[in-house]
Amino acid sequence: MLFLTLEDLDGTLDVVLFPDVYRRVRAWIGGNDPLLVTGVIEVDASRGEPLLCAEKIERICHVAH
Repeated sequence: MLFLTLEDLDGTLDVVLFPDVYRRVRAWIGGNDPLLVTGVIEVDASRGEPLLCAEKIERICHVAH
């Protein structure tokens, strides 16, 4: 299981990767490739903040022409 934070120009979003998702993508985490993360948004009851439960993560590869 892994907890991480995604950040863009508008702010941050906490993400949780459960073991099945984490096992599939652990080699990509921490690299420089952009990632597309999809899942379900829930509200963290203790903080009242949104939390993304990742269901799928894909690398977005750039192809040089």
